[in-house]
Amino acid sequence: MDDNAEEGIFRAQATAIQAKGTEGDRLRKHHNRSIVYLDERILTSIYGLAALGLIGVWFVATSPLVNYGSFAGVIFLTILFGYSRIKRIERTNHDREREAESWQSDKTD
Repeated sequence: MDDNAEEGIFRAQATAIQAKGTEGDRLRKHHNRSIVYLDERILTSIYGLAALGLIGVWFVATSPLVNYGSFAGVIFLTILFGYSRIKRIERTNHDREREAESWQSDKTD
């Protein structure tokens, strides 16, 4: 890709959204969802790298305290990862319900 590919994509999206008459509101919502999704992917990567690091500690540590502590850390990271996934699913379901409600209100108008 050339250097201005992202700008071209943004301009194409903005033109398409404005052609639908929403004046950028849908584009703004789309970008906000994309940013949240990107943030979640970054956090998931960090959780995964931290878990791999703690698993690596298991292989080189000789102290039982360090082994059990890293095991507790992996369990904590797994719970934290699961909690963030559940929150993402709930947020997605809530967004879908709101969108469905807006479709229902459009049909009744």
